[in-house]
Amino acid sequence: GGFLDCYLTPDKELSEKFIRDKFNILDTHIFALTRSNRLFYFNQERLTQDDIKWMINQKFYKELGYFPDIENPKTYNEKIQNYKLYYRNSLMTKYIDKYTFKSQIEKELGKGYTIPLIGVYDSVYQIDFDKLPKSFVIKSNQAGGGKYGIKVVKDKTQANIDEIKFMADNWLRKWNNVYWATFDWGYKDIEPKLIIEEYKEDSSNGELRDYKFLCFDGEPQYMWIDTDRFENHKRNIYDMNLKKTDCEWLYPNFEDSVEFLPKKFEEMKEIARQLSNPFPHTRVDMYEVEGKIYLGELTFYSESGFGRFFDRKWDYKMGELFNLE
Repeated sequence: GGFLDCYLTPDKELSEKFIRDKFNILDTHIFALTRSNRLFYFNQERLTQDDIKWMINQKFYKELGYFPDIENPKTYNEKIQNYKLYYRNSLMTKYIDKYTFKSQIEKELGKGYTIPLIGVYDSVYQIDFDKLPKSFVIKSNQAGGGKYGIKVVKDKTQANIDEIKFMADNWLRKWNNVYWATFDWGYKDIEPKLIIEEYKEDSSNGELRDYKFLCFDGEPQYMWIDTDRFENHKRNIYDMNLKKTDCEWLYPNFEDSVEFLPKKFEEMKEIARQLSNPFPHTRVDMYEVEGKIYLGELTFYSESGFGRFFDRKWDYKMGELFNLE
């Protein structure tokens, strides 16, 4: 009762803030339990390749509605599963790790192409939140992105710092590496860290809009745009002539408008071509902020190969571009 008193309204009802905070805590733990990552991590020496393939098959059918043929893949999502099980390139991990990514991009493109780093930490206890700027972004270097493993803080004075510490401390657990949830091989050997970056947004739209280039054999073929990622996620897919396709991938389309298109599209294409060249397939994510290009990440397993296409023809169409030879 004493613990709850500080959350009670004058009418002795639980505040909305208390309820939201508790749901966030529950969501964090349910996420770990339902994806069985702790179980897999602590039994990793017992897991065989056949066990991993079985678990992928089970998740694949539940998410996509058809049973995969990983050994003879034809669709994009099937080929992603084959890619994660059999393709090994240590350079992937350097790009996937959100900390080493920055030095790798600097090596390839020079300085100034990644969001400036405020600090890197092995523990939440190393972070002096009082010294952080009013706005910042805290991330796990071993998370896959999306809503999990990242917290955008626009106003530190309005943030629940204890909740941020709670979440970030959980992100650092080795079993919360993406590998133990999806078996995306490139994540497996990442040493967990927390990174804090400067907060960026484009003044024209008030958000950090993603431009994601899908590249096959070093050539960008499609670009998708995500908008409202943390509230009302929508996604459009464009070809390399900036023509919107009818592809709906995991999220519904939003109304097309020239304002959503990057102004430095041609330069982005060249960057995507250069960075993707060593790999059969990768996705190169970029932002455009006040006319400047920033690299967000390179990922090799879009949606971990569990992203439903609303029309399965696109699963096959993307799959035809993906050369596993």
